[in-house]
Amino acid sequence: MASPTPTPTPQAEPTRPAPDRAARLRRTLRSWGPQLLFLVVVFLGLRAYQLRGAAEGEAPPVVGRSVHAPDQWLTLAQHRGQPTLVYFWATWCGVCNVVDPNVDAVAADHPVLTVAVSSGGEEEVAGWMRERGLSMPTVTDPEGRIARSFGVRAFPTSFFVDAEGQITAREVGYTSTLGLRGRLWLAR
Repeated sequence: MASPTPTPTPQAEPTRPAPDRAARLRRTLRSWGPQLLFLVVVFLGLRAYQLRGAAEGEAPPVVGRSVHAPDQWLTLAQHRGQPTLVYFWATWCGVCNVVDPNVDAVAADHPVLTVAVSSGGEEEVAGWMRERGLSMPTVTDPEGRIARSFGVRAFPTSFFVDAEGQITAREVGYTSTLGLRGRLWLAR
């Protein structure tokens, strides 16, 4: 009778210690850090460029007929004594189409005055807003006069005005509902 052949036992491979989380984070930051820093610098530079010349200090006047009730005049001065959002937008602006519902939500419980720039007359803008379910207080600025008085160069642009009529913050581009409410709270 033949003796059984012994089966070889598998050799365990040498184990490498698992890299700790701190080491992985350091490697990730070394790898992605410069790119992220570059993106932040570009974003801040673009934002500064778009806000160059935008109004600071006392807010210029805003006066116009409401697109929702043409016999009613809307003014920024009506909101004196309370923080107010002045929002410049356009029907042809893609980013505005995303921000408009945020502004509309804030307008339900905060003073808001919006200015539709180069977007047609009152009836056109009112119809456009109706189609999208927007009811925020709006005046039209077909030639961009009000926008120029605020130094608006990009859309959307938001100005946060305190109770005394002073601009406390300016923002260009996308802003969330929470961001809008927070800046109005800070303007108190």
